[in-house]
Amino acid sequence: MTDFMLSSLAKVIKMRRDLTLIWRPFRNAETKAPINPDHTLTIPLNAFASDLTLSANSISPADTTTIVTIPFLTLANYLTTAQERDTRRRNFAGTANPLMVGARKRRRMSTPPEAISAEDERAWKRKERLIEEKMEREDETWRN
Repeated sequence: MTDFMLSSLAKVIKMRRDLTLIWRPFRNAETKAPINPDHTLTIPLNAFASDLTLSANSISPADTTTIVTIPFLTLANYLTTAQERDTRRRNFAGTANPLMVGARKRRRMSTPPEAISAEDERAWKRKERLIEEKMEREDETWRN
């Protein structure tokens, strides 16, 4: 049976038939101070890597000796950093970029209409046709 070491409180959680998690805190939820900095999270590589990935790296899928070890202090720092980034992202959401000192906004001449007028439509089509004709004249290679 493989054990995950996550904290000094020994709550055992069955994850798979052959994998058990022993839960131990690595950070105080209120003060965000690291707890048990001398402990480590030890995970066998076959717990999260696919059999195909293991085989590609010449590791047997049944091998439980190849492990990944992360110190609790590192886990606490990762969690703190992630929460700070999330807080900054949430606080920034929906805010506008302030104008630089002295900058002025331009007024819009008029609100664009919901529908395009027939005259504007004809003018745009005429401009599009002229652009297409110009591109055809400039690119004579397609005719050869």
